[in-house]
Amino acid sequence: MSGGAGGGLLQVIVEKLNEPPFRKGLSLVTFDEKSAHELLEVLNDVLVALDKGHDVDLRSEPPEATGNRMLHMLQVCKYNFPTSDMEGYRKALLGGDRGTIYPVLHYLLTRLPQLQKRAYLARYLVSVEIPPEFMHEEAVQDLYSSYKELQEEFKQVHKTADKMRGSKLAPADLKREIDQLEAERMQLNEKISQLKRKTAGTSGFDELLAATSALRHEQEEETKLQERMHEQQVALATSHKRYSDATRRLGETKANLKEDVSAEALLDQAEREAEENRALAREQLPRTLAQRRETREALQRKLMEPAKSEGDVRGLSGEVRAMEEEVERLTRQVADAQRAAGDDKLAMFRQQSALVAKKLQQKEALMDQLKEKREALSRDIEDKEARMSEMTGPKFMKREEFKRYASELRHKTNKFKKMKLELAEIRAETVVVSRTQAILRGLDSSLGEVLERLEAEKGVAGASKVQERLEEASEKKAEIDETKGRTLEEISRIVTDITQSLKERKNKLAPQIKELRAVRQQYQELEARYLSGKSKFENTAAGLESSRIQLEQQCAQFQEECLREESRYHQLNSLMEILKGQQQRVAEESKFERGDGQLLRDFRTWRELYTHKVGQQKQLTAELRKRQKHIKDNEGPSMAQRKLFLDMQRLLEVKLRVYVDEAKRAAAKDAAETAGVLSFEGTDMGGANVMRIDD
Repeated sequence: MSGGAGGGLLQVIVEKLNEPPFRKGLSLVTFDEKSAHELLEVLNDVLVALDKGHDVDLRSEPPEATGNRMLHMLQVCKYNFPTSDMEGYRKALLGGDRGTIYPVLHYLLTRLPQLQKRAYLARYLVSVEIPPEFMHEEAVQDLYSSYKELQEEFKQVHKTADKMRGSKLAPADLKREIDQLEAERMQLNEKISQLKRKTAGTSGFDELLAATSALRHEQEEETKLQERMHEQQVALATSHKRYSDATRRLGETKANLKEDVSAEALLDQAEREAEENRALAREQLPRTLAQRRETREALQRKLMEPAKSEGDVRGLSGEVRAMEEEVERLTRQVADAQRAAGDDKLAMFRQQSALVAKKLQQKEALMDQLKEKREALSRDIEDKEARMSEMTGPKFMKREEFKRYASELRHKTNKFKKMKLELAEIRAETVVVSRTQAILRGLDSSLGEVLERLEAEKGVAGASKVQERLEEASEKKAEIDETKGRTLEEISRIVTDITQSLKERKNKLAPQIKELRAVRQQYQELEARYLSGKSKFENTAAGLESSRIQLEQQCAQFQEECLREESRYHQLNSLMEILKGQQQRVAEESKFERGDGQLLRDFRTWRELYTHKVGQQKQLTAELRKRQKHIKDNEGPSMAQRKLFLDMQRLLEVKLRVYVDEAKRAAAKDAAETAGVLSFEGTDMGGANVMRIDD
């Protein structure tokens, strides 16, 4: 583990271990000084945070059980093992190898919330492996199918619970929204039926409907393509940013390796990065959270407001146009007054301020769009990670399971597209239906008043209401009778279908049951032979396994000894090379001193070169000391001069504000006065003429 990368990895691990729920109170030094057993205990504490089933004492647990337990948990967490030799990886993990444990800790700590959810789901969604020889039993098959059904039910319940946790609406609001949607659905159904009756005899309506449907499909497809292109552009920008960050880190790492950075420099760099992260957490993140809370509250207030009808939209648009016309009229009046007074400087400043304000609005809009994109990407990542954690397990799906899953996915996708199309059509008709409803309600209220007046004149007040209630009661009774008839017919049809299906299945299964009885007899005979052969195999395998373990131990000892000797050989070889280089340099130095050649054009020997460099450093030190003395001597006058400049800057800013305020007041007076008389008085107020408007 090298310089920059290793230091950054350790820093992240220590920061995560000092946060809840661990609160270890570690530093980089104390964590790096931990022994192998202590590192293994830290890893076990992290696994306990993911799953309470790992809360065991490592001193009393056998090493083999510890390795199996940790490796199984890492497989559940989808950890990418760096090697395919799992036995060697298990030994390195149990031996407390830092190069093995540090990446595991970094992976688990940086993804702790997602892995906690994955570990929770794994307890219920990891399939239990049943040997094929036991799957022939009917009881086992029934139990396994029930187990799969319960897993599917758990998936649906968990998804529903996640959606309910993410929903911020109260039950009363949900009920009110459901009632409103039901009422709108009934109105839309009635509207659709009326339109169908009206257009039943219209020629060419089917072609027009097909053309409009095709147009809507193409518009939706175009919108999807635009969204997909936007997502790909955002992903490309994110990838470029990641690539630039990785390139920068790689350059820093190479520079550190070339410069042979010491541990103190690495520690200083880590402290600077920690201070920057603390400043980010103290300043920028609270501001971002506050802005998001304000945005969420504003959106909630907008959602609680009643829906705007088409008439409301037209009224607001008219108000906006009227206000714009009023602004244009006032602007023209101000411009005319300024031209009459011969003062165009304010217009120039106003134009510049308008340009600056327009640029500021464009940048703010761009920043809001980028924030929305970032939030949408974050939510998309979280949703996909949650969906992935629910769908995937510690093992790959089999071919049949994948085919079944793909078929279900295609079916759900087609169903989603159909429902989305219906929803789009319903939403397209909502505005028209709302406007029609408002018009009909207005007409209904006026007709109701006329009808009540006529009934009162004829002496039969309330007859229309009684008639309406009778009609509603008769309609409800007819609907109930029709529903009962359909229900009874459906029940009788289902009973008939079930009876017929049972008869057909019994007839089909009769020969298979006979064959099954004969096969069971053969199965029992084969099972007896299998058990006897299995016992012989296990005995032989146990002897071979013990021999293999002994040979592996001997091989490991010989390999370790070989590695030690090889390392010693390379070390001695490197020392010899270093000594040869030093010996060669000494020989060259003695040769140069005798006058046989020279080192460089300006330096004859190494001694002269180093003497010259020492002299240069001394001159540089003397020059820096002179500059330091000059700065210390001139510190007082320089600070006084800086204070004078700051005072002058504040004075000019105050004058500028006063001038701007006076210009604004003059402009306001010019705009408000349309028939006044402008007169200048020669009153001396601070050496300036004062313009007054006389009534």
